[in-house]
Amino acid sequence: MIHILIKNGKINFDRSKDKMKNFQKIQVDWDEVVSIECDKCKVVYEKDNWAEFQEVLSIKFEAGFGSVFSDGNNYECDLCQSCVKELLGNYIRCMDCQD
Repeated sequence: MIHILIKNGKINFDRSKDKMKNFQKIQVDWDEVVSIECDKCKVVYEKDNWAEFQEVLSIKFEAGFGSVFSDGNNYECDLCQSCVKELLGNYIRCMDCQD
């Protein structure tokens, strides 16, 4: 049971009153992306180059019924920001630009 405490407008979850459950911290291992290769220009962006790495656009989808990509096929594409601008720049709408 988790007790919910509201104090000064903030919600806190208190497990200290939960005597029937014991908790322990565990370590979880997972795969981490350390580099991404742009599918168009073939430049590899390393995680350490965070300014470029974080701007890579990764597309992943399953084609639906009647799709031009064939029903049920799975697709992936990784594009660096320069290639995204080159390929899609004329079609992308900026939702909060101040121009």
